[in-house]
Amino acid sequence: MKIHDTEVRGKFKGAIVETLPEWTSDREGEYLYVSSEQKVYYANHTEWVEFGIGSGTSGSSGESGTSGSSGESGTSGTDGTSGTSGISGTDGTSGSSGEKGDSFQINGMGILDEAKVASIQVYFPTPTPTRPYVYVVSTDERTNTNAPSGIAGDMSGHIIMYNGGLASGWFDFGPFTGLSGTSGSSGESGSSGTSGISGTDGTSGTDGSSGTSGIDGSSGTSGIDGTSGTDGTSGTSGSDIIPSPLQLYDVFIASGAPLGWTRVSEEEFKNIFGITTYEGNWG
Repeated sequence: MKIHDTEVRGKFKGAIVETLPEWTSDREGEYLYVSSEQKVYYANHTEWVEFGIGSGTSGSSGESGTSGSSGESGTSGTDGTSGTSGISGTDGTSGSSGEKGDSFQINGMGILDEAKVASIQVYFPTPTPTRPYVYVVSTDERTNTNAPSGIAGDMSGHIIMYNGGLASGWFDFGPFTGLSGTSGSSGESGSSGTSGISGTDGTSGTDGSSGTSGIDGSSGTSGIDGTSGTDGTSGTSGSDIIPSPLQLYDVFIASGAPLGWTRVSEEEFKNIFGITTYEGNWG
């Protein structure tokens, strides 16, 4: 078989391409098999021309040749370089808000013992994370303070919770009263305040009651006797008749200290003058 006036022997195989390339002058005489079209083209001096296009009738198909032997496997190619990282995707939209959980509330309070633990677990068997059972412990009286494991230890003064979503079912929130803090340091002394205004005078108190009488003083010494007075002149002679008591209605009774003027009785009158009878009647 001759190709371009050159005698060749054996199989002749052209190049296989996916699409027909652009014609150039240096491709003149080249032929290609276009796999996407399953057609063979050759290049003349101006363009690509499909084989079998012409006025002649198509020849009969030749017999199929025998299959060639399989070629040896080629060596594996080297790994290609890693590609650059792709750009990050945009953030997804936010999910809808979850349902609001129940507010924190105390379900019970008192002593904690095995009976109380059992009653909570029996009468409240299916608490959930959103609806736990909260209990305030006043005194822990369990005989075994290590069970349940979630509330191991002395729970006196603690807030505990029973929750079906926990592994042990129980949880300790800790003491509900804080420990006493240390005393703070003493503050500096404040400056002295200004003197207050004087108060008004109080009212006078009431007079006190009179004191008891003092004891009588001792009697004074007797005074010295005075000198005797001169004798008075003699009086005129009186009658022997005693005046009527009516004429002596008032007399002065001298008996130590004067007692004032007073009316005397008939008997006192007789005694004063030393008589037993007198003229007239006692009136």
